[in-house]
Amino acid sequence: MKGLGDFIGLDDAVAMLAAGDPIDGRYFCITFDDGFKNWHTNAMPVLLDKKAPAAFFLVTGYIGASIDKDRERLLGFYDSGDLLIEFLDWDDCREMASAGMTFGSHTVNHVHLADLDEAGVEAELKGSKQTIETELGQACDHFCCPFGRQGIDFLASRDPTIAKRVGYRTFMATKRGAVRQGASPMGIPRDHLLAGWGNYQLRYFFSR
Repeated sequence: MKGLGDFIGLDDAVAMLAAGDPIDGRYFCITFDDGFKNWHTNAMPVLLDKKAPAAFFLVTGYIGASIDKDRERLLGFYDSGDLLIEFLDWDDCREMASAGMTFGSHTVNHVHLADLDEAGVEAELKGSKQTIETELGQACDHFCCPFGRQGIDFLASRDPTIAKRVGYRTFMATKRGAVRQGASPMGIPRDHLLAGWGNYQLRYFFSR
Protein backbone atom coordinates (compact mmCIF):
# COMPACT_ATOMS: atom_id res chain seq x y z
CA MET A 1 0.00 0.00 0.00
CA LYS A 2 3.06 2.23 0.00
CA GLY A 3 2.42 5.22 -2.19
CA LEU A 4 -1.36 4.75 -2.17
CA GLY A 5 -1.95 6.77 0.99
CA ASP A 6 -1.00 7.25 4.65
CA PHE A 7 -1.81 5.10 7.66
CA ILE A 8 -3.57 6.82 10.55
CA GLY A 9 -5.03 5.54 13.80
CA LEU A 10 -8.76 5.23 14.37
CA ASP A 11 -8.83 8.00 16.99
CA ASP A 12 -7.15 10.37 14.53
CA ALA A 13 -9.55 9.38 11.76
CA VAL A 14 -12.58 10.07 13.97
CA ALA A 15 -11.09 13.39 15.09
CA MET A 16 -10.65 14.32 11.44
CA LEU A 17 -14.33 13.64 10.76
CA ALA A 18 -15.41 15.58 13.84
CA ALA A 19 -13.32 18.63 12.89
CA GLY A 20 -15.31 19.13 9.71
CA ASP A 21 -12.30 20.44 7.81
CA PRO A 22 -11.68 19.32 4.22
CA ILE A 23 -9.92 15.95 4.03
CA ASP A 24 -7.06 16.73 1.68
CA GLY A 25 -5.44 13.32 1.38
CA ARG A 26 -6.04 9.59 1.26
CA TYR A 27 -5.75 7.79 4.58
CA PHE A 28 -5.98 4.15 5.59
CA CYS A 29 -7.24 3.06 8.97
CA ILE A 30 -6.51 -0.63 9.68
CA THR A 31 -8.87 -2.69 11.85
CA PHE A 32 -8.98 -6.33 12.92
CA ASP A 33 -12.02 -8.21 14.27
CA ASP A 34 -12.55 -10.94 16.88
CA GLY A 35 -9.40 -11.23 19.03
CA PHE A 36 -7.25 -13.98 17.54
CA LYS A 37 -3.80 -14.83 18.90
CA ASN A 38 -2.19 -14.25 15.53
CA TRP A 39 -2.83 -10.54 15.93
CA HIS A 40 -0.05 -10.63 18.51
CA THR A 41 2.24 -13.17 16.89
CA ASN A 42 1.83 -12.30 13.20
CA ALA A 43 0.26 -8.87 12.72
CA MET A 44 2.02 -6.86 15.41
CA PRO A 45 5.60 -7.33 14.14
CA VAL A 46 4.54 -6.12 10.67
CA LEU A 47 2.53 -3.18 11.99
CA LEU A 48 5.37 -2.03 14.23
CA ASP A 49 7.93 -2.42 11.46
CA LYS A 50 5.81 -0.32 9.10
CA LYS A 51 4.85 2.15 11.85
CA ALA A 52 1.20 1.51 11.03
CA PRO A 53 -1.32 2.00 13.86
CA ALA A 54 -4.32 -0.32 13.98
CA ALA A 55 -7.52 -0.86 15.93
CA PHE A 56 -8.41 -4.30 17.29
CA PHE A 57 -12.00 -5.23 18.13
CA LEU A 58 -12.34 -7.83 20.89
CA VAL A 59 -15.03 -10.41 21.56
CA THR A 60 -14.38 -10.13 25.28
CA GLY A 61 -16.03 -13.40 26.30
CA TYR A 62 -13.38 -15.32 24.36
CA ILE A 63 -10.25 -13.45 25.43
CA GLY A 64 -8.11 -15.79 27.54
CA ALA A 65 -10.00 -18.91 26.43
CA SER A 66 -7.90 -22.09 26.43
CA ILE A 67 -7.78 -24.46 23.47
CA ASP A 68 -7.51 -27.35 25.93
CA LYS A 69 -10.16 -26.32 28.45
CA ASP A 70 -12.54 -24.46 26.14
CA ARG A 71 -12.21 -26.53 22.97
CA GLU A 72 -15.91 -27.10 22.31
CA ARG A 73 -16.80 -23.47 22.94
CA LEU A 74 -14.04 -22.29 20.61
CA LEU A 75 -15.18 -24.68 17.90
CA GLY A 76 -18.59 -23.04 18.15
CA PHE A 77 -17.26 -19.56 17.43
CA TYR A 78 -18.00 -20.05 13.73
CA ASP A 79 -21.20 -21.59 12.46
CA SER A 80 -19.24 -24.29 10.60
CA GLY A 81 -18.13 -25.72 13.96
CA ASP A 82 -14.83 -27.05 12.60
CA LEU A 83 -12.39 -24.15 13.03
CA LEU A 84 -10.32 -24.15 16.22
CA ILE A 85 -8.65 -20.77 16.60
CA GLU A 86 -6.58 -19.55 19.53
CA PHE A 87 -7.52 -16.21 21.09
CA LEU A 88 -5.46 -13.52 22.75
CA ASP A 89 -5.20 -13.24 26.49
CA TRP A 90 -5.35 -9.95 28.38
CA ASP A 91 -1.58 -9.77 28.80
CA ASP A 92 -1.26 -9.86 25.00
CA CYS A 93 -3.78 -7.03 24.75
CA ARG A 94 -2.00 -4.94 27.36
CA GLU A 95 1.31 -5.37 25.51
CA MET A 96 -0.30 -4.32 22.23
CA ALA A 97 -1.98 -1.31 23.88
CA SER A 98 1.38 -0.26 25.33
CA ALA A 99 2.77 -0.34 21.79
CA GLY A 100 0.18 2.24 20.75
CA MET A 101 -2.59 0.06 19.32
CA THR A 102 -6.27 0.88 19.86
CA PHE A 103 -8.82 -1.56 21.26
CA GLY A 104 -12.56 -1.55 20.73
CA SER A 105 -15.54 -3.80 21.34
CA HIS A 106 -16.91 -6.57 19.14
CA THR A 107 -19.51 -7.57 21.79
CA VAL A 108 -19.15 -10.11 24.58
CA ASN A 109 -20.29 -13.20 22.68
CA HIS A 110 -19.99 -12.42 18.92
CA VAL A 111 -23.74 -12.21 18.48
CA HIS A 112 -26.09 -11.01 15.75
CA LEU A 113 -27.47 -7.85 17.35
CA ALA A 114 -30.58 -8.02 15.18
CA ASP A 115 -31.57 -11.25 16.99
CA LEU A 116 -31.58 -9.51 20.40
CA ASP A 117 -34.03 -7.18 22.06
CA GLU A 118 -32.90 -3.73 23.14
CA ALA A 119 -31.85 -4.88 26.62
CA GLY A 120 -29.80 -7.71 25.12
CA VAL A 121 -27.99 -5.36 22.74
CA GLU A 122 -27.23 -2.94 25.56
CA ALA A 123 -25.87 -5.76 27.74
CA GLU A 124 -23.53 -6.94 24.98
CA LEU A 125 -22.24 -3.45 24.22
CA LYS A 126 -21.97 -2.24 27.79
CA GLY A 127 -20.48 -5.47 29.15
CA SER A 128 -17.71 -5.66 26.57
CA LYS A 129 -16.88 -1.97 26.96
CA GLN A 130 -16.60 -2.25 30.74
CA THR A 131 -14.39 -5.35 30.54
CA ILE A 132 -11.98 -3.75 28.08
CA GLU A 133 -11.72 -0.58 30.14
CA THR A 134 -11.12 -2.55 33.34
CA GLU A 135 -8.52 -4.88 31.82
CA LEU A 136 -6.61 -2.28 29.80
CA GLY A 137 -7.06 0.80 31.96
CA GLN A 138 -8.10 2.98 29.03
CA ALA A 139 -11.28 4.17 27.39
CA CYS A 140 -13.06 1.87 24.94
CA ASP A 141 -14.57 4.37 22.50
CA HIS A 142 -15.18 2.27 19.41
CA PHE A 143 -17.65 -0.49 18.55
CA CYS A 144 -17.60 -2.82 15.57
CA CYS A 145 -20.73 -4.87 14.87
CA PRO A 146 -20.18 -8.62 14.42
CA PHE A 147 -20.90 -9.69 10.83
CA GLY A 148 -21.94 -6.09 10.21
CA ARG A 149 -24.70 -6.31 7.61
CA GLN A 150 -27.37 -3.65 8.02
CA GLY A 151 -30.85 -5.10 8.36
CA ILE A 152 -29.47 -8.62 8.76
CA ASP A 153 -26.97 -8.43 11.62
CA PHE A 154 -27.94 -5.09 13.15
CA LEU A 155 -30.79 -2.61 13.04
CA ALA A 156 -29.66 0.79 11.82
CA SER A 157 -32.64 2.49 13.46
CA ARG A 158 -31.76 1.09 16.89
CA ASP A 159 -28.27 -0.26 17.48
CA PRO A 160 -26.05 2.77 16.71
CA THR A 161 -28.28 4.78 19.06
CA ILE A 162 -27.75 2.22 21.82
CA ALA A 163 -24.00 2.27 21.18
CA LYS A 164 -23.92 6.05 21.52
CA ARG A 165 -26.03 5.90 24.67
CA VAL A 166 -23.64 3.53 26.46
CA GLY A 167 -20.65 5.70 25.57
CA TYR A 168 -19.21 4.67 22.22
CA ARG A 169 -17.99 7.34 19.82
CA THR A 170 -18.21 5.13 16.73
CA PHE A 171 -20.26 2.28 15.27
CA MET A 172 -18.68 0.30 12.44
CA ALA A 173 -20.22 -2.13 9.99
CA THR A 174 -19.02 -4.09 6.96
CA LYS A 175 -20.58 -2.13 4.13
CA ARG A 176 -17.85 -1.28 1.65
CA GLY A 177 -16.90 2.25 0.81
CA ALA A 178 -14.69 5.19 1.64
CA VAL A 179 -15.37 7.50 4.57
CA ARG A 180 -15.55 11.09 3.41
CA GLN A 181 -16.03 14.52 4.92
CA GLY A 182 -19.39 14.80 6.66
CA ALA A 183 -19.74 11.06 7.35
CA SER A 184 -21.32 10.06 10.65
CA PRO A 185 -19.00 8.25 13.09
CA MET A 186 -22.01 6.12 14.09
CA GLY A 187 -22.16 4.45 10.70
CA ILE A 188 -18.61 3.92 9.44
CA PRO A 189 -18.23 1.52 6.49
CA ARG A 190 -15.18 -0.71 6.08
CA ASP A 191 -13.57 -2.58 3.19
CA HIS A 192 -12.81 -6.24 3.87
CA LEU A 193 -9.29 -7.07 2.65
CA LEU A 194 -7.66 -10.49 2.48
CA ALA A 195 -4.05 -11.44 3.13
CA GLY A 196 -2.09 -11.96 -0.06
CA TRP A 197 -4.07 -9.55 -2.21
CA GLY A 198 -1.96 -7.67 -4.72
CA ASN A 199 -1.83 -3.91 -5.13
CA TYR A 200 -4.14 -4.04 -8.16
CA GLN A 201 -6.93 -5.34 -5.91
CA LEU A 202 -6.20 -2.71 -3.28
CA ARG A 203 -6.27 0.02 -5.91
CA TYR A 204 -9.68 -1.18 -7.07
CA PHE A 205 -11.27 -0.98 -3.63
CA PHE A 206 -9.55 2.25 -2.68
CA SER A 207 -10.68 3.93 -5.88
CA ARG A 208 -14.36 3.54 -5.04
